[in-house]
Amino acid sequence: MRHERYSLLILLIFSLLPPLLGQERIEWSQVENAAGYDVEIRKDGDLVLRTQTQTAMLPLFLMPGEYEFRVTALDAFGKPARVGEWSTLRIITPPRPFILNVTPNHFIERENPPLTLRVQGHISPTPKGSIYQIQNLEGRTIPLNILESKKREGERGWSDVMLQAKRAPTPGRWRLSMENPDGQISLLDDAIEVVDFLRPRIRSVSPRLIPENTNAHVLTIKGSGWDEEVVLTVEGPEALPLVELQREGDEGQYILDLTKAIAGEYTIVASNPSGEQGRKENAFEVTQDSLEFLRTQQSENNQETKSSDKKAIFPLPPHHIRAGASTFFPFGNEEARFYGRGFYGASLSYAKTFEGPPISRAPFFQELAWTIGTHWTRQPGSHPVYNIRIDRFDLLLGLSYSTPFRFPLNILVNTSIGFGYSYYTATNATREQDLGNFTLKSLDSIDASLRLGAGLRIRMGRHFYLDLLCDLGAIFYYTHHSWFFSPHALVGVRW
Repeated sequence: MRHERYSLLILLIFSLLPPLLGQERIEWSQVENAAGYDVEIRKDGDLVLRTQTQTAMLPLFLMPGEYEFRVTALDAFGKPARVGEWSTLRIITPPRPFILNVTPNHFIERENPPLTLRVQGHISPTPKGSIYQIQNLEGRTIPLNILESKKREGERGWSDVMLQAKRAPTPGRWRLSMENPDGQISLLDDAIEVVDFLRPRIRSVSPRLIPENTNAHVLTIKGSGWDEEVVLTVEGPEALPLVELQREGDEGQYILDLTKAIAGEYTIVASNPSGEQGRKENAFEVTQDSLEFLRTQQSENNQETKSSDKKAIFPLPPHHIRAGASTFFPFGNEEARFYGRGFYGASLSYAKTFEGPPISRAPFFQELAWTIGTHWTRQPGSHPVYNIRIDRFDLLLGLSYSTPFRFPLNILVNTSIGFGYSYYTATNATREQDLGNFTLKSLDSIDASLRLGAGLRIRMGRHFYLDLLCDLGAIFYYTHHSWFFSPHALVGVRW
């Protein structure tokens, strides 16, 4: 009766075994009074392994496939107490581990957040499964505990595994490793970056007193413990914008916008992504005198300014629309073949003054603007028989600069370059008519043009002005070039 109980127990255990990996082991409950066990394994009827063991387990090093096995309990004399039945044993190929990604992959020193890995080939610990750990460049290793693992639906072989380090990692880059029981390893270099837990400080701010006659100023701020993503803010009677101009390490230059400033002491706060902050109380002071000047600058009517300020630099609306008329006078021997006298034209353009650094740091150049515009000219030809007219349409891109002084007259300089289309017509001939060895249509061309001009800008309040200019220009045709000078007048509107 005892021998039958041994056989039934062994058969029950092995009939419930799941598929095994090729380098795992089989185990069973120890049988009372058994001195050992005889284990036989066969494949396709041929015996491939027969061995005896005194323990209730046997390591397996078999190729994947379908096998049969039988376990016999032995008595104290090594004789079979009872021979078990042949049962099925299936050996499968061990999965290959692979780490796709990890989140989060960037956190602050002293933090130890759970890590979620997307992996392939994860083996649950039954009893031995995949082992995870991180290692830094100095060779320090920290094991990772498995908190949860879940297979991804619809994605064969992929799993999400939640892990947590046994202790918080130190600052630096860490490599992640995944090792399966069969010895296969997957590595993910620079998987995690731990950044220093910095405590920012502000050591100095200069200048402390904001100079008069300014609506923006550059502050030089020095500190320590600044993260790469440190944020500086201003607190005080009014929250003032602070824009980074340039920075190197723990020192930088910042543009302080004083447009909405209220006189008083202001504090600068440095905040690291970790949440640590450093404060510089009473870092700088905005004086009442500078605010009075700022309000004067923002006045819509510059006629109300004091006579002592008439030469001061002051800001104006940045957008321009200009339109006007012009005359053209060609000169040089080459042009005499084409033009018998001067010609006329009109223009329309848009301009926008440059804003922000570095222009904001140089108020004298605050009236430097880029321009885009079109010019139309009608040029009479000098043909002895036909009254030829040339209509030229130019598209030009350029720069315009006016001195920014408060008094009405300011010096103006323009330069532009672009392309033009020349369209030929005649009052006594059609464009397709044969005029000997050419037609008017065959003379049409697209050519480059260049202009450089200087003159005066007459301001009429903040929003209107009159430009009186004279341009020196050139048109570069395919076979020749044409020089001209062009006086013209433009009316401008700003907003």
